[in-house]
Amino acid sequence: DRRRVATEVVRAFDDSHSELVALYATGVETYVRAHALITHRDAVGYPTFKTLEVGLTEVGWRVTHSPDWQ
Repeated sequence: DRRRVATEVVRAFDDSHSELVALYATGVETYVRAHALITHRDAVGYPTFKTLEVGLTEVGWRVTHSPDWQ
């Protein structure tokens, strides 16, 4: 079921695009943490600015928190 849900979510954002503007290190606890600033364009090209808190794990970067993500 998780694979099906993940596939549906990815398809829903198929025509959107996000671009990393800046990445700022914020510290190390159990993993490396950073603050990412991105621009996001939806399917019609409307741009929005987003902030994400991300962490580097053994398998790669993951979003840990985002007050702007909708």
